[in-house]
Amino acid sequence: MSKFSDILGAVKSALATAGVPVVVRKRAIFLEGDKLPLIVVSPGRESVSIETFGGNVNYDYQVNVTMVQAGNRIHEPDVVAWLDLRENVRNALYKVALAGVASVFDTMIETSPALEVVSGSVNNYDVSGMTMTYRSLEARAS
Repeated sequence: MSKFSDILGAVKSALATAGVPVVVRKRAIFLEGDKLPLIVVSPGRESVSIETFGGNVNYDYQVNVTMVQAGNRIHEPDVVAWLDLRENVRNALYKVALAGVASVFDTMIETSPALEVVSGSVNNYDVSGMTMTYRSLEARAS
């Protein structure tokens, strides 16, 4: 498997204790049959951050973590539980290393607002998320 696939799988595994279903998808979408709340893990950008002599490269892998729950425009049914889930997700992922991917040695985080209301075609949803960037030291292909 590719390094990006390894990272996505490790992020899904790290979130297994969140108590919410976690899926890996190519985009941050949820499907009609998905049970809410749901965490969607999806790949973002892959870039070279630093090139060094000796054929070593630091690659940055962005991973989008999107949390979705049923909601409405007027009130939130359980803000405390939602904020607790968001904090648990952040604490599970914002660490120096990523269990299962030995080459990852740094993690950066960028968060979205805690609660964003999104109107769907029939229902309303509360969405929150964060972009995790995992830095990996790898040998440059020759």
